[in-house]
Amino acid sequence: MQKNLKWAIPILVALIATAGIAMQQVDAYKRTVMIHITAGEADFHSATMGVEHAKSTLAAGKTVVVLLDVDGVALAAKNPPANLKTANQNLQEFLDSGGRVIACEHCIAMAGLKSTDLLPGVEIDKHPQMPKMQQILDDAAVVLDY
Repeated sequence: MQKNLKWAIPILVALIATAGIAMQQVDAYKRTVMIHITAGEADFHSATMGVEHAKSTLAAGKTVVVLLDVDGVALAAKNPPANLKTANQNLQEFLDSGGRVIACEHCIAMAGLKSTDLLPGVEIDKHPQMPKMQQILDDAAVVLDY
């Protein structure tokens, strides 16, 4: 009997390993992707890339949240700096498509902005605890920094 089962063990190991990988991929696909953007006017290329990746990841069917802090909050201004206008339009499209944008309360103030200066739909997170950010990090499978 043992001789006949020798072939079965490698097959069972392969099946279990494959099933584990498949479950991880499905599980990870359902988790939130946070795109953390600290870049702003001075590094508009990074800021633009972050927003473009947020849009494309959302379009791929994933749950995406953009976290704006440091200079990145300028992306969410109703009247952004000239070199951030395209990224700002893309951020508005991201919001309109069901994406979520969270901006740091302290960073908004440091940028000389008020909540009324931001695009509609941008959420403000309380500094320094950042409870919205903390909840997303608890759920996030991937964090991309720009």
